[in-house]
Amino acid sequence: MGPLKKNLPRDRPERPRLGEALRTLPTRYWLLAGAVWLVMELVTGIGWYKLEHQRLQRKFVQDTEELYLQLSQRFDRNEGVLNGLSALFGTFDRLSFEQVRRFSAAMLRLNPHLYTIELLRRVDGKERARFEADMSAEIGRPFHIRDFAGKRPAPLRDAPPRDLYYPITLIEPDIIAARPIIGLDAYHDSALRDSITAALTSGVMVPSQGFTQIEGGRSYAFSKIIETHGIPHYSSSGSDSLLMLLVNTERLLATLGLDRNQDHIALWHHQLPKSHPGALLYDNGRLAPPGPMISLFTLKYSRNLSSRHQPFELTVSRTITPVQLNMLPFALLTLTNLTAVFLGVLFLLQRAEHRRVARQATAELFKSRERASVTLQAINDGVITFGIDRRIEYVNPMASALSGVIEAEAVGRLVDDVVRLRYDFAQAIPANPFTLSLSTGHAIDLADNSLMIKANGEELLLEGNVSPLFDPAGNVTGAVFAFRNMGPVRLRARAALEESQRRLREHETHLAHVARLHTMGEMASGIAHEINQPLTAIVNYNQAALRLLADEEPEFDTIRHAIRATANQAQRAGEIIKRLRAFVSRQSTQRATLDLNRLISDVLALADFDLRSAAVTIDTDLTEPLPLVEADSIQMEQVVLNLLRNALDAIKPIEPWGRIFIRTRASAKHVQLEVGDNGTGLNTETLESLFHPFFTTKSSGMGLGLTICQSIVESFEGSIRASNRSAGGALFTIEIPVASRPSADSSPNAQSSLPYST
Repeated sequence: MGPLKKNLPRDRPERPRLGEALRTLPTRYWLLAGAVWLVMELVTGIGWYKLEHQRLQRKFVQDTEELYLQLSQRFDRNEGVLNGLSALFGTFDRLSFEQVRRFSAAMLRLNPHLYTIELLRRVDGKERARFEADMSAEIGRPFHIRDFAGKRPAPLRDAPPRDLYYPITLIEPDIIAARPIIGLDAYHDSALRDSITAALTSGVMVPSQGFTQIEGGRSYAFSKIIETHGIPHYSSSGSDSLLMLLVNTERLLATLGLDRNQDHIALWHHQLPKSHPGALLYDNGRLAPPGPMISLFTLKYSRNLSSRHQPFELTVSRTITPVQLNMLPFALLTLTNLTAVFLGVLFLLQRAEHRRVARQATAELFKSRERASVTLQAINDGVITFGIDRRIEYVNPMASALSGVIEAEAVGRLVDDVVRLRYDFAQAIPANPFTLSLSTGHAIDLADNSLMIKANGEELLLEGNVSPLFDPAGNVTGAVFAFRNMGPVRLRARAALEESQRRLREHETHLAHVARLHTMGEMASGIAHEINQPLTAIVNYNQAALRLLADEEPEFDTIRHAIRATANQAQRAGEIIKRLRAFVSRQSTQRATLDLNRLISDVLALADFDLRSAAVTIDTDLTEPLPLVEADSIQMEQVVLNLLRNALDAIKPIEPWGRIFIRTRASAKHVQLEVGDNGTGLNTETLESLFHPFFTTKSSGMGLGLTICQSIVESFEGSIRASNRSAGGALFTIEIPVASRPSADSSPNAQSSLPYST
């Protein structure tokens, strides 16, 4: 019984491939995955949209704040230019138009966002004619005070008589399209009157409302009163002249590089309601996204400029379209969501696979347990499992039957108390197999002479094995003791062995009988001669007796002697036939004590004719007295006769000088019989194979003679061997043990009374 295996092979279910698993995934899982993806897309889309809105809002505020700072700087420079010109007029006397032009041109080069610098002079109504005459002389062409025939930008006309005028007398630079407004009475222009009035009243810089220039474009004027010295005055109230900057707002913002900006930018006069026509100073008109773009949302910005003298409000709005959104994060989020959903699907697949494998493993485990339970219940071997503390955990029915202890009583007890072992004919008591297996972690076989003492005192011969059990870490957790009762097995084995031996003996007997028949067939002529001799003698003796009886006076003594001789010869013939019948008969082996010397004499008598025909000399050296041996006489005669005939065959090439040597010897325990010849002997190859079945050196031999001889001799606890004589020729030696006690029946050989002499 071999040790239990630590690891038993298990059939592992083959896992399906990913593609096949995805194709076989239930529809509800795909629907769930799609719904989860949509929810994730919605959540991440909203989050991304909010982040994008914040990013765009920050960018929008950053851009508009930058625009606000640039505009503030422009307006501050406007005030600086106006203050510089005012200081110029207040410092120098009798400035000519040319000097003013040069200084203005220098200012305009430094501030390209300014459109024109204009000078307005106060003229009373009664001084109009003189003023127009002086101006015509100064500029070299006719000069008239004029105003718009209607709302700006209507054509200009000569202004009607008024008490006060503020005509434009100087424009720098000299823009051809702006020349028609030279002489325009700005004081009575609806777009400039309020700001001029405020400038004259307050003495500070005052901006006008927005208006449209006659040459096109939206503008506003920035006015301040100045003092002039050394130039003619045309007003009784003094030289209240005005210096006015005309700012083209489109030009102002164009210098900021806003032409590439898609924002809607407007500049308002915040002291005027936005519904007022002059409230709007600038509007780029970009209210909708270019092209067929979808508007997502609009960002708005509104802030008053920091200039104290230019109370303007900057408003900016930016319409956001999908093109402006950074779609890369959304695409990455979408890819992440798809990956997450795919991983979720894989998780569901793995979970489903784990459940399937778990169900299959549970089923396999149940099947294995059921199979193991049924097996343990049905097998004819006892099985006992016990823990590391050697206390029994399980006992199968056969173990309960063999030990005589039921399972309920055995569980929990020490295994040594239930399985009490004893060792028959043990010179030393072996180590406890249960403790040894637990301590070494190896399978331990019971000794061959192990006996178990049952609860009722009966002893059973056991064969068994103790195999350790291990946990996943490789630590011993207990052991399994598997054993069986070898008593019935040995009885069956012994019966089978005896039956095999009986059949073998029958077979050997049959072979021996066949061999004897074969031998008799070869000796047929010699046997016929042996029988013919006594029959011939009987005939001669009877004929002589008949002749003697025919005499007138018969000699009864002689007749009596002839009849007695006839009876002897008839008895001799009967003995020969009886011996032949016994030799060729098929009967069971009958062991008896016999004398090998007498047996040799019988065999020589049986082979007498063949020996004389071959002119062979028989040399016998028989020890007297020779101890008896225990054997079957017929089978031993067959052995000796077979050796004798083999010797005859060996010396045929050297006829008529062939010799056969027969010798017997005795020792304290054995009787030795030697049969030799002076033939050619045996070579090494023949000596090695001589007793093998079907090995022969004869052309017509079967190769069974010596094999049968060996079987017969060994059946009597004897031995036979072959060798070569030192003087040449083969030598066969048989040794048979001396009979332990004389037999009362030694007559089988006593019947042979035919001496053989050489």
